[in-house]
Amino acid sequence: MSSAVSPWRCPMCHQPSEQVAVHGHVQCRVCGQNVDPCCSGETACPVDTASPGGDLSLRQGPGQTD
Repeated sequence: MSSAVSPWRCPMCHQPSEQVAVHGHVQCRVCGQNVDPCCSGETACPVDTASPGGDLSLRQGPGQTD
């Protein structure tokens, strides 16, 4: 029994192809269209840990006054 893996199909040109990583995004090898944008909503850390919360305040450095 052989397990045949169906090739990836580009959502733009619908051709069997490969995904190629180029400058932070993924594009189709056949048509060259961007199929996975570099900034598709990912964040470096979860939103809960990115916000400082209410207990942090800005502090002035030494020698700085209002």
